[in-house]
Amino acid sequence: MTVEEALVSALDFEHRVRDHYARAAERTTDKNANRIFVSLAIEEQIHVDYLKTALTNWKNNNILDIKALRTSLPDKEWINLGWEKLSKVDLKTDFKNELEMLRGALSLESAVSDHYAKLVENLDGDIQKMFYKFLEMEEYHLAIIGMVVDSIERDNTLLEIPSKKSD
Repeated sequence: MTVEEALVSALDFEHRVRDHYARAAERTTDKNANRIFVSLAIEEQIHVDYLKTALTNWKNNNILDIKALRTSLPDKEWINLGWEKLSKVDLKTDFKNELEMLRGALSLESAVSDHYAKLVENLDGDIQKMFYKFLEMEEYHLAIIGMVVDSIERDNTLLEIPSKKSD
């Protein structure tokens, strides 16, 4: 697979995941679920923008800038503290719709992670390093979504993703 093909395939995946989160944000009636889906849609848009720029730079200059990807999500430490930050909800709240969308997100994020793992395995140099960073971020997304699903299934609570604080 060429660098251009790898970037185009990654863009395709990122568009699909971003669009899933955007649709989920529109469909949910729960404000915490909406914030989760909006946060993840923003995160995926950051990936789309990064990959579009990388593809343009590659096509025009045959240069790959592997600058650090930024994230709109809280840092990894948040996962360890996540259960302490549960937003308690009325036990009568029905999260069936949100669970369906979250499970769909898990499936998409898993497919993206698998794709990036294959790119890392089959490419060399800067493009491999770039996709390794993407792989790490997608695995983090899987962990966050998994925690949210667990919080609903186990406690009928919705784990709230706090906004990332400005540096």
